[in-house]
Amino acid sequence: MPTPKVWNNEADLVADMKLYWEKRVLEPISSETGWQTTIRRAVGANTFRAFRNLPNRPSQVFRGWAFDALVTRGYFERLKNVRTQIDYDIWLLDLVKDLRKCWKRRMKCSMPFGPSYKLPNLLMKRVCQRLSSSQSKRVTRFLHVALDRYTLVGIRNFVMFPGGRMISKSASMGSIKSEREYRAVQEGIRKLAKSATVPPITYDYLAWNVSHQP
Repeated sequence: MPTPKVWNNEADLVADMKLYWEKRVLEPISSETGWQTTIRRAVGANTFRAFRNLPNRPSQVFRGWAFDALVTRGYFERLKNVRTQIDYDIWLLDLVKDLRKCWKRRMKCSMPFGPSYKLPNLLMKRVCQRLSSSQSKRVTRFLHVALDRYTLVGIRNFVMFPGGRMISKSASMGSIKSEREYRAVQEGIRKLAKSATVPPITYDYLAWNVSHQP
């Protein structure tokens, strides 16, 4: 796996986020692209490999749940009506709780806290592009960053866990153990994004793409 990019200070990251978002254009997903393809492409195989010794295949359980929740049970239609950050945060938490409930039923165990947010946040990076242009532009501002090795280690020099605890050099999605830790990191990223006048999700794309450049 590639080595995560680690920014030395806030100013460098703010400058990089501003430059990256100016160059990047979010293209809507073609209406001809089916939901199954959108969902399959949202979460890579490496993420699912972290789940071991389970009675069902993690990828199948997650993808089946995602289609059922978003399409069959109307979460995607609800997303179209999101107008504020608070609206989105409530919508996302409902989605996360829905995943945890499905996972426990199908896997006979609870999904760890970090992954229970990371997977829906990865999903939303793709699903958001299925919205109309105006809806996507609005909702993109509210998206949360998927917290994993690349996004956590990248900001470890200046974003802290509650109580001033530093993010470990070996941090991963499993390092996020509670809602308090999750919110602290998301808020830290949101403040940096505000300084750069870009959506927070910019950092997600930047941390992943910079680390995976040839």
